[in-house]
Amino acid sequence: MIKGVDTIDEKRIVIARHLGSALGQRLLRIETAFLKDEDGGWGEWPDLPIRLFFEPERCVSVAWSYFDKLFVTDDQTLPFDPEDCEVEWRANRLTCFAPLLEQPLRSIWLGQGDMTLGSEPVEIWTRLLLEFEKGWMEIYNGLDENAYAFHKKMPQGKFDKIG
Repeated sequence: MIKGVDTIDEKRIVIARHLGSALGQRLLRIETAFLKDEDGGWGEWPDLPIRLFFEPERCVSVAWSYFDKLFVTDDQTLPFDPEDCEVEWRANRLTCFAPLLEQPLRSIWLGQGDMTLGSEPVEIWTRLLLEFEKGWMEIYNGLDENAYAFHKKMPQGKFDKIG
């Protein structure tokens, strides 16, 4: 298991360390986790990382958890032990990202999330943005799990370029 990071500086470092070497490499496939339920069916489990496979079969795993903790590795390590849960990894199930497959990674950005405490804005960096030729992949904190969005152009918000 791996340790997540929560400060903006730590996030910049782990993103650059694990995703920076994928710059210029083509995205081959995307894997997401499915959990077997009590009835024997399978459901998406966005608590576990999204696995991005770049050429040549290099895996980068990304997961958001808790309030603003980011887990990034350049392997298939998990942020927590799924214990007795039966997990299956499925390729390219996030069809919104189909246009990005076989495209080289152009740039990497860390973005500020939109959050307030009462009426006061809170600085929280919970958006990871990956630029490809045909669009943008966003992996963000969806309340203690991964959430995803595809954008044809760079989305609005405050972003710091990592690579």
